[in-house]
Amino acid sequence: MGINPINPYGVPLFNTVILLRRGATLTWAHHNLLVKRSTTIPIVYTLVLATMFEVTQYVEYKGATFSISDGVYGRVFYFGTGFHGIHVILGHLFLAFNLFRLLGCHFTRIHHLRFEFAAIY
Repeated sequence: MGINPINPYGVPLFNTVILLRRGATLTWAHHNLLVKRSTTIPIVYTLVLATMFEVTQYVEYKGATFSISDGVYGRVFYFGTGFHGIHVILGHLFLAFNLFRLLGCHFTRIHHLRFEFAAIY
């Protein structure tokens, strides 16, 4: 009824793939930390993927033909994607802080609980 819904096989699928890859690079970083290999590159990849997700989410919002005031569809869409976007932004900040701690050699193979908290988040 006047709302042109977003194609789930376009931007949402692309963002899903980005988030899955982000999980894989974060797991790679954690594994490298456990086996005493360089963890910087996987964390940087993870942060780049988070930035890609956030930019793509912004582009999706700008291209939407409906708003939050256009009924239930708009409210549910912006509520769900908005809270998920905030979650990704907070995780991005959490991981960026851990990158600085990693560069400062604050983590060891057995002492990296805050890194694990960021990974779980």
